[in-house]
Amino acid sequence: MSVTANLGDSPCKIELSSLVPPSGPPRATFFFPKGEVSIKEKILDEGDRILSVNGLVKSHVLNGVCTAVYSDNAMNIKYRYKVRLIPACCFTYIYYLQLNGSLIIFCRMMRYHLSPASLYHPIPYHSHSSAN
Repeated sequence: MSVTANLGDSPCKIELSSLVPPSGPPRATFFFPKGEVSIKEKILDEGDRILSVNGLVKSHVLNGVCTAVYSDNAMNIKYRYKVRLIPACCFTYIYYLQLNGSLIIFCRMMRYHLSPASLYHPIPYHSHSSAN
């Protein structure tokens, strides 16, 4: 079950959601144009109750998209942008940073994409012959 409230003329809203029957306080989620932040109660293995904060932010930066996700004391940041060399293909570069306690992981990936249209429309070949 959930209840959503819009905050006046702003694009932000708040949502309270809970399981039925409720097993604890409801989860509160704050939505804003570039992401969301959620707070809920979590029960640990030892029986302790803590507040868990999770969030997601996504925004256009330079010529790409940057996404930051925070969940259970771990932060993942991903930046990706595309480079189109010719209309039929492009390269996607992805930079990925993960912070998890004392562990830091950095990764850089590159993907090559070939447009499906280029598979069905071959590039015409013109032969040049000279009539002697």
